[in-house]
Amino acid sequence: MFAAAEAGRTAYNGRMSQVIDSAFMDLCRRTLREKTVRRSEGIALRLESARARAADAASVLRHQFGAHEVILFGSVADGIGFSERSDIDLAISGIPPARFWSAGAAAERAAGGFELDLIDLKFASEGFALHIRNSGMRL
Repeated sequence: MFAAAEAGRTAYNGRMSQVIDSAFMDLCRRTLREKTVRRSEGIALRLESARARAADAASVLRHQFGAHEVILFGSVADGIGFSERSDIDLAISGIPPARFWSAGAAAERAAGGFELDLIDLKFASEGFALHIRNSGMRL
């Protein structure tokens, strides 16, 4: 359809045919590029903010709850697949089980509006814990 439209010929849009000229196609391309750039810039800013909030949450986990280890993993750590709906994934060790839920709540408050998933490495599978330790960011 677009090849015909770019040539200034009639294109079929499902209900009726219409002539689309090259100036209109250029405008569409420019608009799409601009939207893509704005979206990319917004995601980059959100990623930067998520990493800063993850560091804040790690500080709370270490200083208020005694975490020995806090590791950021997933899309916030590596940037791969990060989107406007991404959450913060943290793995911890050293927090007593009786304090885990209150630590998670405090960390989520420190995450400043980002959802936060907290995993105690003691209860993760051996393979998953190894993956987190090898690919995550220690905070």
